[in-house]
Amino acid sequence: MKSIIYTISLLILFATGAAKRGMAAPDGLKIDTTDANESLKSLEAVLDNTGLEFYAGFHRETADTSGVVRDTLLAYYATFGTNFRSVFARINNPENYKEVNHVQNDREHVTVESDTKLVFLNKHISIMQAVFQLDLLDPRFVTGNVQRMYTIDSSAYKVIKVEFKPESPYLFYTLSYDPTTLQPLELNYATKIDDGSGTSGYDRIRMVYNTWMVDSYMNYNEFLTDQYYTRINGIYQLKPFYADYEIIDNSAY
Repeated sequence: MKSIIYTISLLILFATGAAKRGMAAPDGLKIDTTDANESLKSLEAVLDNTGLEFYAGFHRETADTSGVVRDTLLAYYATFGTNFRSVFARINNPENYKEVNHVQNDREHVTVESDTKLVFLNKHISIMQAVFQLDLLDPRFVTGNVQRMYTIDSSAYKVIKVEFKPESPYLFYTLSYDPTTLQPLELNYATKIDDGSGTSGYDRIRMVYNTWMVDSYMNYNEFLTDQYYTRINGIYQLKPFYADYEIIDNSAY
């Protein structure tokens, strides 16, 4: 128990301490407090105007007073504009297999979970949130959560760093990418877990992007939801493979 609390405290102190220090860069690196938005807009332009396919390792660590839980999933993405499909699969533990599919097109945003047998109808999200977990170009999100954004630049890569307001549920966020190809390299961020008596833990995500492919002939069937259900006059009918799943409509929230 003591070691768990110590680990949680270290992560929170790291985030708050880094914010106070301004996260000083090593010698030879350039810190730019005005370039973060331009960097994000450049990444968004690639997603908006190019068909893409890529894989990523998705590593999650959740810690609270009961312990630390780690999980690793393989993620596949296909994107074009605001349309995307992402598949997160736990493949290193066949006895505890898990697959989560996210599909968004012009009409719908759906999440399908194999372990819970649930189909969620969601509100649309931006492609930036889908690929980079947070949309740091959303003015409402930035106003409510962000204290400072800036970039650290080296000859090989650029890092977007975010410091959050003390009241924000987020602890830290970094996104590195290749400034020449605009290919993302690695994302790290963490959120607070609060049991009501103060911060009692954290949920940390690390994504490592690889096999980044431009697909000029994107198969738009990737973004259809009719493999899961049909909808006629507002009535949803699950396909036979998903007949024992339950539909939950969160699209109004």
